[in-house]
Amino acid sequence: MTTQKDIVRNNKGRFVAGTGSPNPGGKVSTAGLIEHFRKQYGDNLEALGDKLKVMLDDGRTSIANKIKIIEIIYNRTYGSPKQSIDATVTTPEPILFVPVPDEEG
Repeated sequence: MTTQKDIVRNNKGRFVAGTGSPNPGGKVSTAGLIEHFRKQYGDNLEALGDKLKVMLDDGRTSIANKIKIIEIIYNRTYGSPKQSIDATVTTPEPILFVPVPDEEG
């Protein structure tokens, strides 16, 4: 297992070649968790919120991190909310092409 002292960085903060990885297992998959939430709670967001409250009430996680965790789980479960943009689109005047007579003409 890689320990903090096994991880070596250069003066720019990048990992030095051959150093241990801080995350040897790679990114954790959340697919199983998302499917579990969908099957168990469906669209019952109140029940899902209660479950998340119990999961996050460990006394160590900051409020900002709790909100981010809930946001990530919600977005992966139900998809990111659609965003709308208020815009006024105007079309410019069409470009007129005028034929230019030949120099001989």
